[in-house]
Amino acid sequence: RRLVSILLLAAVLACALPVRAGQMTVAFSSLPPWKMTIQGQPLGADVDLIRAVAREMGLEPVFVRGTLEECLAMLRRGQAEVMTSLLKTPDRERYLIYLDPPLRENEDKAFYQRAGDRPIGAYSDLTGRRIGVKTDAVYFQPFDSDPAITRLATPNITDLISMLNDKTIEAFALTAAEGDYWLRVLGWEGEIKKAPYVYQGLNPAYLAIARRSPLASRAAEMSAILEKLKSSGAMARITARYVR
Repeated sequence: RRLVSILLLAAVLACALPVRAGQMTVAFSSLPPWKMTIQGQPLGADVDLIRAVAREMGLEPVFVRGTLEECLAMLRRGQAEVMTSLLKTPDRERYLIYLDPPLRENEDKAFYQRAGDRPIGAYSDLTGRRIGVKTDAVYFQPFDSDPAITRLATPNITDLISMLNDKTIEAFALTAAEGDYWLRVLGWEGEIKKAPYVYQGLNPAYLAIARRSPLASRAAEMSAILEKLKSSGAMARITARYVR
């Protein structure tokens, strides 16, 4: 499995579009309802927002798809310039510039279990359990580093569901909006349930620029555009198109 992942990552990086004048290369991983691919086209609140930002800057966004792991690799290597809906970590700050204001102040994190299993009703119920997570994703502290929890990583939702069904894991963690979306779309709402415990602490999600990108010199400009979109209500109106 590791060899397959390495080969897939190499293929994505080889196909990544070169950064060209007049373009904004956007690393694009799935995170419904914020980021989706519908009939081959990027769609979602983040897509509309990045297009609004690019338009203000006189740029054309070009979306390069990949898993979260692949997108972060593209940003590190300078093969993509920006990415949306990223939580801040010290490791990521080494190669990313996070822009204020954040796109969202809170990113609720939920846990999904097989229907009928002993429910996760509090954080303490995670102790000793095997929990599936998305590769390179961050959720919240102390979950991300808790030694009493076994975290098993995989790049996509279908693997998480398979691991849950074959009991490799006892639950999987996702951003609540994404997890609810996938269960509904994939038809697993009867067999898989969201646990009562949901992390709802402050957990801002940002638009970030790769430090190796020429756009790094325009970080202040991009922040000012985000502030204008937020204060004018445009950001809220964009979100309302996709999130109810």
